[in-house]
Order: sequence, then C-alpha cells, then structure tokens
Amino acid sequence: METKKRKFLAVLSSAVAVSMLLSTNVFAASSVSGTMGGASVYGSVGLGEDKASGQTTCGASGCTSYVKVEYHYKHGSVTNTWIVEKEAESNSFSASVTVLAEDVPARNVLAKGTHKTWNSNYSWIDYTQVKA
Repeated sequence: METKKRKFLAVLSSAVAVSMLLSTNVFAASSVSGTMGGASVYGSVGLGEDKASGQTTCGASGCTSYVKVEYHYKHGSVTNTWIVEKEAESNSFSASVTVLAEDVPARNVLAKGTHKTWNSNYSWIDYTQVKA
C-alpha cells in the first residue's frame, strides 16, 4: 500500500510541476526522473518570458528537496550574456524556484538545473539543461 501511495504522490507532483511550468508561459523545458530508495524523484527546468523556473520533487515522506537554476540570457549587446541564479531547499516533498532576468526584455540563451533530494538513508542528484 505504501508503494502505491508513493508512486501516486510522485505522479501527482510531476503533473503539478508540469502544470506549473506550462501555466507560466514556458517556451522550452527539460526534465529528469529516477528513484531514490524505491521512491520516485523528478526534476525539471524551463525557460519562459524573461525567466527560468525549476523544480525538484521526491515521492517519499521525510525527504529534503533542493533545486538550483542558472539562467543565461542576453540583453542589449549581442556579445554579452548575463547569468543569474537562484536556489531553494524544502523539507516538504518539493522545492521550486523562478529566476528573473535583471534586465528586460531578455533574449533567452539557456537554463541549467541542479536537482537533489535526500533523506536519512538515500540521496539522489541529477541535472537538466534547456537551450532556447
């Protein structure tokens, strides 16, 4: 029964993550998934208008989730690429973050995501990247 509940939570959180990305005008996205001690884990990163968003989700109780997004964009001069980053950590099953361009309008270049989740027995890390 516990395994079914974990799988359901993982699928539900993945659906929530995708809907969050889609509801924020995401132009491109990348995702990874895996398992950690039998629990489903998921990470995603997406590019939107003048921003990048990321999320890490763990389908088990007692997880700490972490996400870091590095957003590369251009503004003004074609030769200059600006990089901003933001990170979040949560003791709930999911952590999410949105990084905004400091100068707008921005021309998206790429977004990189670092996704980690852990509990007292296991850990998982993976990476995402999406280009404009």
